[in-house]
Amino acid sequence: MAELTGLLNMTGWPARTRVIARREVPHPGAQLRPVECNGRRITCFPPTPAAGNSRPKLRHRRRARAEDRIRCAKDTGLPNLPLHDAASNAVWLAIVLLACDLLTWTLTPLSGPLRVAEPKTLRLRLHASPGA
Repeated sequence: MAELTGLLNMTGWPARTRVIARREVPHPGAQLRPVECNGRRITCFPPTPAAGNSRPKLRHRRRARAEDRIRCAKDTGLPNLPLHDAASNAVWLAIVLLACDLLTWTLTPLSGPLRVAEPKTLRLRLHASPGA
């Protein structure tokens, strides 16, 4: 993270407005723009004046966790929606969310790299059995 307030023309902005820049790794499959160097994305945002630097970091961490959970739900079967009516697909969604909860409980007793593994990795390493 870096503060860019002194480097920018801030005329027209309220007094004490700051601009914080953060370099982050884009999520897998994100389309990178030509101005993004070394595979990193630069995000600029104005924090609230009294918040200091902890509030933007917390906001970004929460968003990253939400995106991780959405990605895991998609790997568990969220985008399929195989049925034709909304009520049946609501049941499918409840089953997908139950599967996500079961995966969370499966990860709890694990240690090492499997504790933070994605659903695809868990299927290959824990739940798959060799063919008969």
